[in-house]
Amino acid sequence: MLSSQWTGIVLRMARVRPLGPNASGCISKTRLCLAATECGDGCSEPSAGRFRRQQYPRYFSSSGAGVKPSNTGKGTNLIRLTKRMGELDMFSRREADRLIQDGRVLLDGEVVEVGHKVPPDLQADRIFVVDEGGSSAGHTNQRHTTGDVVTAVVLNKPLGYVSGQAEHGNPPAIRLLTKRNRAWGKHDDYDSDCGSDTRHWKGFAPAGRLDRLSTGLLVFTSNGVLAKKLIGAASTIEKEYIVDLEPALRPTKMERSIDPSYVPPPPTLDLAELRKGGRFLLGDEHRPLKPCPQVEWIGGAEGENETRQLRIVLTEGRKHHVRRVCRELLGQHVVGLRRVRIGPIELMPDDGAAGGESLPVGCWRPLREEELEALLRRHG
Repeated sequence: MLSSQWTGIVLRMARVRPLGPNASGCISKTRLCLAATECGDGCSEPSAGRFRRQQYPRYFSSSGAGVKPSNTGKGTNLIRLTKRMGELDMFSRREADRLIQDGRVLLDGEVVEVGHKVPPDLQADRIFVVDEGGSSAGHTNQRHTTGDVVTAVVLNKPLGYVSGQAEHGNPPAIRLLTKRNRAWGKHDDYDSDCGSDTRHWKGFAPAGRLDRLSTGLLVFTSNGVLAKKLIGAASTIEKEYIVDLEPALRPTKMERSIDPSYVPPPPTLDLAELRKGGRFLLGDEHRPLKPCPQVEWIGGAEGENETRQLRIVLTEGRKHHVRRVCRELLGQHVVGLRRVRIGPIELMPDDGAAGGESLPVGCWRPLREEELEALLRRHG
């Protein structure tokens, strides 16, 4: 039978205590008090069997002191300013958060802090962003190129390159963004060092897909708002393709893996299914296809069993979208695919017959300011 003194020690060892900086006999990194006497830092409180959560300030200033951001407006229906700036297509949330951390975002003339909350109906004309030169501008004057600082480029991707990370021995298309491959326009600055160093493209990502067997326009951008406009779920920006087709004779491995009994439909020249939309693709039975704004045969043989060429415009994007709709709705297999337009960005023919400046295969150029404005304001 244990004496009352030893009984007290055993019971004290079994207790879970809040750890204090001066707690004698406490094990570091734990909250278990092993002292036979009081620690002198709160261990006398009845907290056996549980941890007491320590309270830390949620927000911190650059100096380390706790700072709680002020809020604009009343009520509990407030949202973060970064979210509202994203909804207004001013910047992506990440970009807006970085600008606020740099002290470059003003609301009604006052610099805001990280975590600042505003009413969900806050108007954009109350938000100003200070540029690197020290001047402020409302959202209508936000530019996405500043001098030689380029935030979006367009590449005429050749065969054999993939749009994303290298895979199966195929290099990523971003490696083509070199000074040697830049297509110079009449008004470009030939002394610009844009593209002279591959590190310049850190943070850039393809806004869309083109597989290794496809060619044409591919946009790279570090601008989150532009990327959302181009490939976001709500995007309605048109993408135009020229497609070379021949009859599909047998199912692909992918089609067989989804449905072992699948057989491609007989080849047809009827484009009605593409124009009206509503069909479901194999393995994607939850999202009906959107209608194609424009689709037409533009050349090739007259018979249904010969190679033909199709021009198709889409306002949505899925993996291998063009190849899948051509096989499953037309019974046609894609043997060549070229993207010739993304909204206002056009890939001119090599002979320049359509006017303007062509973009040679394997070359790139920065997006023009008018193209950016059209994408950001009139599309999506």
